Amino acid sequence: MRAEPAGEGNAAAVPLPKVAIVGRPNVGKSTLFNRLVRRRVAIVHPQPGVTRDRLEAAVTWRGRSFVLVDTGGLLDAVPREGMEGVVWQQASAAVQEASLLLLVVDVRDGAMALDRQLANWLRRSGKPSLLVVNKVDAPAHEAGIHEFAALGLGEGVPVSAASGRGVGELLDRILDLLGSRMPAQAPAPSPAGPPPVRIAIVGRPNVGKSSLVNAIVGQQRVAVDERPGTTRDAVDIDFEWQGRRISLVDTAGIRKRARPGARDVEQLAVARAFRAMSRSDVAIVLIDATEGVTFQDARLAGRAAELGLAVVLAVNKWDRIGRPDQSVERYVPEVRHAAGRLDWAPVHFISALEQWGVRELLRSALAAADRRARPLDPEIVRSCVDEAVRLRPPASPGRAAVRITGVRQVASRPPTLVLSVQGADRLDDAYLRYLERQLRSRIDLTGTPVRWAVRPVAKRRPALPASGHS
Repeated sequence: MRAEPAGEGNAAAVPLPKVAIVGRPNVGKSTLFNRLVRRRVAIVHPQPGVTRDRLEAAVTWRGRSFVLVDTGGLLDAVPREGMEGVVWQQASAAVQEASLLLLVVDVRDGAMALDRQLANWLRRSGKPSLLVVNKVDAPAHEAGIHEFAALGLGEGVPVSAASGRGVGELLDRILDLLGSRMPAQAPAPSPAGPPPVRIAIVGRPNVGKSSLVNAIVGQQRVAVDERPGTTRDAVDIDFEWQGRRISLVDTAGIRKRARPGARDVEQLAVARAFRAMSRSDVAIVLIDATEGVTFQDARLAGRAAELGLAVVLAVNKWDRIGRPDQSVERYVPEVRHAAGRLDWAPVHFISALEQWGVRELLRSALAAADRRARPLDPEIVRSCVDEAVRLRPPASPGRAAVRITGVRQVASRPPTLVLSVQGADRLDDAYLRYLERQLRSRIDLTGTPVRWAVRPVAKRRPALPASGHS
C-alpha cells in the first residue's frame, strides 16, 4: 500500500524545499531545530542518541518557506549495524531528499575527526551545504569558529541554538543558498476545506507501531528495530490518500509504568505520546496478537476514549497466529471486552510487516473520524430517547419520579448530548449507558465515543388559583 503524495493532482501546489540538519550526537541539532521552527517538536536531552527518526516542520522567514528536517546523531559517515544503522538510514534519506544540508558542529569541542568525515560525506552528495557552528553563547567563543575552516564547507555561521543568538543570520543564509529552489513567494493558502484527519498510532513498546506507519505511507519513513523504545519523538507525517488529507502520528511505546531505573528521556517520550493523542481525531490502538490484549492495551484504549478520540483496535502480527483469510469473528468480542468493554470500537486483524489489512484499517479510521465529527439528526435523537424512556423509565425508588424532559446535541468531536432532567442527581451512569446503547442501535456511531451531560430542571409547580375580590 502506497500513500498518494500530498498535493498530487494540484498543479498550483508548489513543493517546499527541504533543509536537513545533520551532525554528531549532542551538538545541539534538536535544540536548533526547535529554535528555527519556534516550538518544541524534538525531544532535547543531554543523553546522546535521543533523536532517531527524522522530524519535519515548516519554517517561514521573510515571506519565504521551507521544510526543516531534524535527524539523529551520526557516529560514522557510512552505514552501520543495529540502532546506529537505523539512525544512519533515516539521516541518509533526509540528505537524499534535501535541497540544502546543514552540518552542525560544537564550538566547544573544536573540529573533530567525525566532523571531517561528515563534511566529506555531505560534499560527495553534490548538494549545497552550510556549516553551522553551535554553542557560540558569547563573543569570546567566536574565535573558535576559524578552526572549522579545515572542514572545507566555507565560513561557518556562529549561533547559539539555546539562546537564539545568530539564528536570524542563519535563516538569511539559508534563504540565499536555496535561491531559485524556493517559490517566488510563499505558497498561497490552500482552498478552504476540511483540515487533515489526525490519526495517532498508539500502543505498548514493540507492538509494531512504526512498521504500521511505514506500511501506510509506503516507505521506510520512521525507524524500525526489534528492540523496544526505538521511537521517542512523536513523528507527524502528512500525506494524502484517496482524496483525504491525513496527518499520521507515530508515538513512543507506552508502558504501564517506567522500567526500573528508566531514564527521564523515556518519560519525556511517553509524555509526548500522550500530548500527541490529545491533539488527534482518531487513535489506532495497536495490540500484539502474540501476547493477547493486556491491561495496558485496555488502559490506552480507555484513555483515548476519555480524551474524546475515535478509537479503532488493531490486532497486529496476526500472520504469526493464523492465515490472513482465517475467520476472526469469534475473536472480536473477546478483544473488545478485554480492551475496556469498548463494544463500539471496530476491530481489525492485520500484519503491518506483511502489509495486509492495512488499507481496510485506514479506511475504518477515517470513517470513525467522520462519525465523530458529524452532527446527529435531532429528531432521531429525541425519538430514540423518548422511546427508550417509554420502554424503561429511569428508576425512582421512594421519591418523586426522575423525568427526562429534553435532549439536544451541544457539540461534536465527539458527539456530546445534554439531557434535561427533573431529579438529575438520581439519574445513574447505568441509565446513561442504556440510553447510549439505544442511540447506537438507531444511529451508526461505530468508532466514536458519546459524551453525556445532565442539566437539572426544576419541577414545575402547579399555578395557584386566582384570588377573588368582593
